[in-house]
Amino acid sequence: MPHDGIRLNFALGSLFEHSVVTAPATQWREIVYSDGRSTLLEQAPGPLSSVHKSAVVVAVAASGAATKNPGIDIVRYHQRDFPYVYNVDHYTVIEDFQLHVDYQRILQRFRIPDSSELQEMLRTWIFIVGPQKIDGSHWSTVIPEFIRDAKKKA
Repeated sequence: MPHDGIRLNFALGSLFEHSVVTAPATQWREIVYSDGRSTLLEQAPGPLSSVHKSAVVVAVAASGAATKNPGIDIVRYHQRDFPYVYNVDHYTVIEDFQLHVDYQRILQRFRIPDSSELQEMLRTWIFIVGPQKIDGSHWSTVIPEFIRDAKKKA
């Protein structure tokens, strides 16, 4: 990732007050439906896969940019939280950040010069921001419907 891309990664972490990791956009587009609907995944992708080592993960779903809140949702099972045994964390995925409504404002705020190289890098990488708790479903007695009904991509 070019120098300005690394600076942008740190800027987004500061702006969103969450950790930010990157992944290749080609891999992301291979695992999600292009229409944005929830896609059931075998495991958390790439940089999030370590969650499987520290918790019992019972479901992982991803949704693309065509949805209101694209990202990755990870459902962990914690018996000690009974009756709210399912914990859901959402990681927002930002695709094509150069098209984001706040792109120029963010570049200016963090003094990152816009360039064709930076925009090309943003077309080839996604930013994964989180985890964030989803209102009303972080602690749940059931797996949320949009995750439970997700389908594997053929």
